[in-house]
Amino acid sequence: MGDFRKAIADFNQIIKIDPTSPDGYYHLGLANFKHGNDKQAVANFNSALNRNPNLADAYGNRGLAQYALGDNKNAVADLKQAANLFQQQGNIQGYQQTQNLLQQIQPKQSKIYFSSAN
Repeated sequence: MGDFRKAIADFNQIIKIDPTSPDGYYHLGLANFKHGNDKQAVANFNSALNRNPNLADAYGNRGLAQYALGDNKNAVADLKQAANLFQQQGNIQGYQQTQNLLQQIQPKQSKIYFSSAN
């Protein structure tokens, strides 16, 4: 628990130094998500995305946090946005991981989506 509190303090310090940077908010979101603070994680990822809407990882992790909260509709929308951004940015591994997550969350819809793409 001490490491978590230190991480939170460190990321809050980063935000205090540069409140316009998405990095502090993104990493604060990761720390909160890893410790089960899903609502706070979503808020942190929102802040990161408000500062940089091209952060594919932030969309992906916000999607996972929303899924943990039972918000499947927004989780799927965020994961699809993350996949699109990963693809645009040439991040094949990120794209594939996100597609795998989408298949796990919505297996029937993913099969229809992938079969219609062929």
